[in-house]
Amino acid sequence: MFTLSSFFISILGLYNILSFSVYILNVLYPVAIGLMILGFVRKKKDNEKC
Repeated sequence: MFTLSSFFISILGLYNILSFSVYILNVLYPVAIGLMILGFVRKKKDNEKC
């Protein structure tokens, strides 16, 4: 019984870590894409100036 409860606790901990990492990815991914697009647009503008 004790091993079973600790097993459930470990599964809950893993699930919390996974959900947290997914949340971070959902937040960081759009930000990273936006920054990449901004950098790409800036580079294009600089090239047009030259």
